[in-house]
Amino acid sequence: MKVSNYDRITETVHEWSLPQHRARIDSVMLGQTLVFDKNDIFEYTHEQSGDINCAEISKNHIRFTLNNMDGRWNPDNPQGLEKYLSERQRVRVRYGMSLENAVEWIDAGTFYLSFWDTGESGFDAQFEARDIMEFMLNVPYVPDEGLTPHATHIRSAYNRATGGYPEIDASLLALGVPVTLSDSYTSAEIVQLAANALGAVEYQNREGVLCVKPLDETHTNFTIPLRMSSSHPRISLSKPLKGVSITGSEGVTYELLLGSSGEGQTLNNPMIVNEDLAAVVANNVKRALETRKTVSGEFRANPCLELFDIVDVETKQGTLTPVVLTDIKYSYSGSFWASYTGLVLG
Repeated sequence: MKVSNYDRITETVHEWSLPQHRARIDSVMLGQTLVFDKNDIFEYTHEQSGDINCAEISKNHIRFTLNNMDGRWNPDNPQGLEKYLSERQRVRVRYGMSLENAVEWIDAGTFYLSFWDTGESGFDAQFEARDIMEFMLNVPYVPDEGLTPHATHIRSAYNRATGGYPEIDASLLALGVPVTLSDSYTSAEIVQLAANALGAVEYQNREGVLCVKPLDETHTNFTIPLRMSSSHPRISLSKPLKGVSITGSEGVTYELLLGSSGEGQTLNNPMIVNEDLAAVVANNVKRALETRKTVSGEFRANPCLELFDIVDVETKQGTLTPVVLTDIKYSYSGSFWASYTGLVLG
């Protein structure tokens, strides 16, 4: 049936298999329920990336290519499915693993459709969906008048863009000192700047809710082993850290000197309004960069891992630990693989 221009739906049960019992409607779904198997999915990728100092906005998105040989996704096909697609349509993703006679499912996340195309040949259709920050990147933030705590700025930016409420760790509420914003920012930038000033990370969890909290340094007890890697992990070494320079609002500056040589890190954030917040940010930058090591590689995918998880990585010379994942990408094109980048913490 067509699903446009209606104001209600009436369901009538004419026959019921259990006499003297009421019929109970568990759910009503409008649209299509489609199941795609290996013959339908040509390619699939799911990528998460972020910064443990919240120096940039985290990203979480999926891309997938489906079989379109029957033209079901063509916009000029009157019997096709393209009419059911809409921008920011919700897309829920789960990964399933066969275990004996059952399938165990794990949530991958909730995303919002941002792009689709049938391609030049028309034999396949490409789709892209992004996380909740897709809503917030294009929503100007209008601050409340007067002094407003950091946590209130985060809640306000998120609620105005999405109508929902974020998860803010209770430990950050005491740090959320009042601050006045005079410049124009998007809602996504407000969340990122506030999280940076509080020394927190921001990301979308598997339920599709924005989370702002300190980095959870609890080890996952997961090791990326050499025997499941496609090659030896690659280790990169950055320049020594000379110092950290923080510039905030209202003349707030903070210098953390670490050595006489190397590379300095500078950071500007109008939501850093006192020396206490500046010290938190500077020490977080130091913690992230003092080991100077990042590691990257590929392995047989385990979809339980996500952004900012703490893991061990086996190398030819030994085991790197602890490693915080700052980028993880799952991909499928006949087999399920993952690539990652991690920061070795001190």
